[in-house]
Amino acid sequence: MPFDRYIPCPCGSGKKLKFCCEDLHVELEAIQKMLEGEQRLACLEYLEKALESQPDRACLLAIKALLQSELQQTEALEATLAHFEETHPGNPIAAAERAIQMAESGDPHLAVIKLQEALKIVDAQMPVRVYEAIGILGRSLLAVGNVLAARAHLLLQASIGGSEDPRAMSLLAPLVRSPEIPLLLRDEQPLVEPPEGTDHRDAIQQALRIAATGKWLEAADQLEELAQQKQNPAVLRNLAILRGWLAQVDGATDVWKKYACLEDIPSDDAIEAEALTQLIDPNLAFDTVPLVCQTLELLDADGVAALLSANRQTEILGEPQPSPLQQEGQPSPRLVFLLLDREMPASGAGIALEDLPCVLGQGYLFGRETDRSARVEFVFYQDAQSDDALKQLNQVTDNSLQKNDETTLSEVPDIERKMGKQTRVPPDTPVADRERLAGEKQQEALFTIWPDLPQPVLDGKTPREVAQAEHTSFELQAAILVLETSNNSAEDTIDFNQLRNALGVPLPEPISSESVDPERLPMVRMNRVAVEEMSDAWLLQAYRRAAMLAATNVLGRLASEVVQRESLDGQVDKAEACGLMAGVSPTIQQAIEWLHQAREWAAKEKTSPARWLLAELDLHLRGGDSAAAQGLLQEIQSQYIREPGIAQALVQLLAKYGIIDPRAAVAGGVPPGAAAASGPESVSAAPSAQEEEQKIWTPDGSASGPQKKSAIWTPDD
Repeated sequence: MPFDRYIPCPCGSGKKLKFCCEDLHVELEAIQKMLEGEQRLACLEYLEKALESQPDRACLLAIKALLQSELQQTEALEATLAHFEETHPGNPIAAAERAIQMAESGDPHLAVIKLQEALKIVDAQMPVRVYEAIGILGRSLLAVGNVLAARAHLLLQASIGGSEDPRAMSLLAPLVRSPEIPLLLRDEQPLVEPPEGTDHRDAIQQALRIAATGKWLEAADQLEELAQQKQNPAVLRNLAILRGWLAQVDGATDVWKKYACLEDIPSDDAIEAEALTQLIDPNLAFDTVPLVCQTLELLDADGVAALLSANRQTEILGEPQPSPLQQEGQPSPRLVFLLLDREMPASGAGIALEDLPCVLGQGYLFGRETDRSARVEFVFYQDAQSDDALKQLNQVTDNSLQKNDETTLSEVPDIERKMGKQTRVPPDTPVADRERLAGEKQQEALFTIWPDLPQPVLDGKTPREVAQAEHTSFELQAAILVLETSNNSAEDTIDFNQLRNALGVPLPEPISSESVDPERLPMVRMNRVAVEEMSDAWLLQAYRRAAMLAATNVLGRLASEVVQRESLDGQVDKAEACGLMAGVSPTIQQAIEWLHQAREWAAKEKTSPARWLLAELDLHLRGGDSAAAQGLLQEIQSQYIREPGIAQALVQLLAKYGIIDPRAAVAGGVPPGAAAASGPESVSAAPSAQEEEQKIWTPDGSASGPQKKSAIWTPDD
């Protein structure tokens, strides 16, 4: 590429190279050629020589720091940055490079403040490295679970890069759609304009203009000064949002609490502010229960394996999996089993929830190794039931186990353990019964167990106790909102007003679509707008926004209305809307019915139904309906297999259920014999009760131990 003297100078001045470091154009042209040839080490050597005569030149130091960062030369980078910062204390690239270094070394929260130093210096032309630092910090913040700050940084980078750089959007899209993150944290938190007549309105607007350029710290400092003068709702709300974007979690929590206590704000705003503090407050102290792994030695591994396999209070899991204590390269366990609190019922047809056995722990049986005895590694919660669990395990194994060691794996919030009680169903349990039991189990967790659990957000009281003392408590209403917006089920499965009624908590008021903007209404309030009153334009805006956020509870209502309205024919992809309804349906049968409608709409709209056939095939395989799966598979192979992406998607789907080996895929389609392999004996059974574990969010929750990692999000994940 020809050397261009009109590109921004790499020193970070914001000027064109011709008008800044023109005297170094020979050196910079040589550097460009080496970088284009991927000669990074040679380029570093060249820079070292160039810096011997001009050791303080910012453009050379900036390139050197970038190369050392890419080559992970940690100590050399530190020396370069120290010199760069000393000789050019106001250089945005030096600040951005330091921010990147801090983020990558595990301190993204302090890195945010350093990045703000760089952004404050930037005027019209943003250096590329500053732009890249925004995205790097966004990814680092996401990795440590700071959703608000990560979302803000990725959105800022996306707004700057636009369509020319899709990297930020590629991370932002799954973040805002993740069902594992509460909707309150995924939804947009726009800064709010102060109403006419607000005190210090001009100063607030000036701070908002600064914030719009990404200079959040400067804007927050200005709002902080205003907050010291008067507790203004617009000041506090914007300040709380900015503190969240800056990863200042303690500061954001404090300001949200102050905002929630203001007398002149709507109750919805107060409840949602309190709910946000409950979600992000790092100082909430939860009672925890140790999750431990006890190593129990034995003499006869074959005998113990036979006893475990024959007992009806144990369940042998299919594919052996590594134990929590197993190190890489060590032999796998001979078998993995669950210990149940009662015998597995003979049949699951029509079984009641209270008759399901609960899991007491998960064990890993290892045979004798060269340097250690045969053993069982047993993972369980160390609580009031742990002694009974160990006694039962000894009874099952004829008292052949001897305790050798015990390791604490983690501390699990007690509220999470009690609400996420793990149950098992007999293998023959029909799909309809599995779905019914899953719904009943979630209802029990939310409406029976949760109200009587002490909550740190309620000063250690239970929701029922608080409701009896003060049913209008904002803290209690916020706790219910957190529960509601962290739930991932379809709306017709969980009605949280049932919980509010049971506790005597005021129900949220209906909202008129005529009085609000669908783009500005918080998504957590969208269910309170009557869909039949929405205009077509209002409905479409709300529907598209709910789909973008994967707001399951809201989407079920809106997508159904979109499909039913004839006035929207041709204005929206109704096959897509039916597909979304399938995704939020509480049962497999309902989902299949929606997918049939999606296929019908695809035919009307003259588009391919292949994606809906694949989705239906997935459901039939999950439900164990081999005949229906066989028919769909043949239809896909005969009519749609040559469509772009369909063969690959089909191979992945069949491999997911163990019907084919994904390595057997051949170019252009599915391996020969795949159709024959999908007979009754090869179709996977319906999901086990373990796989049906409910996804309930609890603050500071973590998923570990005997069950599969759940979709429980915590601020520290």
